[in-house]
Amino acid sequence: MLRAIGLGIGILAAGQAVGIAFLCTKSNVGVTVSAWVIWAATVAAAFVTARAAPRWKIAQGLFMAVPASVLGVLFNMGSEWLGFGTDFPGVQGSLIVFKFSLGWNALLSALGAGEGSYPAAKQKIWSMLIKRKRGSTAVGE
Repeated sequence: MLRAIGLGIGILAAGQAVGIAFLCTKSNVGVTVSAWVIWAATVAAAFVTARAAPRWKIAQGLFMAVPASVLGVLFNMGSEWLGFGTDFPGVQGSLIVFKFSLGWNALLSALGAGEGSYPAAKQKIWSMLIKRKRGSTAVGE
């Protein structure tokens, strides 16, 4: 369980590092690419967490929204410290960024967690169908 969450947080941290590298180019394209990289890292982290989790796959995948939001706040503060103009500067701005990014990251994490937990759900459905008696047409038999 902790291994799955650790893998997800590692992917988020790697995505943030790549995003910061693009941000340090100080170009408009770099800022846009960094946002897309960070969002893709959130989906990937939720996917890997859901795949690696032994149980509670979707819940653990959705949990990736919290560290992604915290890293988003750190990214916002880092952008401010690097001299980029941010929409929400300071501590109060960081709280605003956390609240809004938590909702967005929850949506991205839900996409990744849903995809990551699908094979396990598919396997459960098939195992339930195979356990039915052969030649039986009723579901409850």
